[in-house]
Amino acid sequence: MIFLILSILCSTAIVLIFKSLGVFNIQIFPTICINYLACVLTAWLSQGSFPFSMEMVGEAWFPYALFLGFIFITGFNITAMTVGYFSVTIAAVMQKMSLVLTVLYTILAFQEEITLLKILGIVLALTAILLINWPEKEAGGLKTKQWYLYLFPLYTLLSSALVDILLFKVERMTGNGANLGFVALIFGIAGLLGNVVLIGGLLIGKIRFSYKEIAVGTVLGVVNFGSIYFLMETIGQKWDGSVVFPINNVSIIVLSSLLALWIFKEKFSRINTIGLACALIAIGLIAIT
Repeated sequence: MIFLILSILCSTAIVLIFKSLGVFNIQIFPTICINYLACVLTAWLSQGSFPFSMEMVGEAWFPYALFLGFIFITGFNITAMTVGYFSVTIAAVMQKMSLVLTVLYTILAFQEEITLLKILGIVLALTAILLINWPEKEAGGLKTKQWYLYLFPLYTLLSSALVDILLFKVERMTGNGANLGFVALIFGIAGLLGNVVLIGGLLIGKIRFSYKEIAVGTVLGVVNFGSIYFLMETIGQKWDGSVVFPINNVSIIVLSSLLALWIFKEKFSRINTIGLACALIAIGLIAIT
């Protein structure tokens, strides 16, 4: 349980850091690129030695790490586009609604037990995700958008599901819990792809950043590493995916929403409050299954 709590705390810190970027006028893309370098450095310090070696190529998880690195960097950018073309609400809902695909995968692929309480808890979790993210005013203008723009929220959903599914598959395949080399390689690939673009932007003068992006990116990297590392350790304790992912996702939403209410003075509508209540009940139902 301690690893799951640590993963939730780290993921919540990520949400709060992203919320603070706009407040302090910090550029997102350079911060993300620096974050991935900090993730690799954190893995290096945690392991006590350089986390990469040629032996990695022969590991069963090697191709999964490469693909996840690609998903990490592209998923982030597409999510940012979803926010830009649609709204923060739609991006958040699509990310968390990926829970449906993840839970279906873990139940079907690993024959996890299905109980009435678990089903009810998952349904309440999905309801909570929708209600907590319910905007005060409906976002307009969706009918005027080009059809291909709807691929952005779709990719946001699919990439979020793929990350959880592949992390779960790799752990079940290897049984190693959180392998530092695997986690470091994911962030290393994402960092390599992102920083190639970042360096190109710096050279042509399209991108500029300051010490603020470096400082925040470093902090973000530490908690980002922790969110994945501790999640892998949780899965390694042989929790059912249909239990881990709903509790993890919904707990992050509840905790980040409450902290945003306190720190950023965000307002909750009656619908949002009902969503929080549903989330707490959902966590309780799933946790006792």
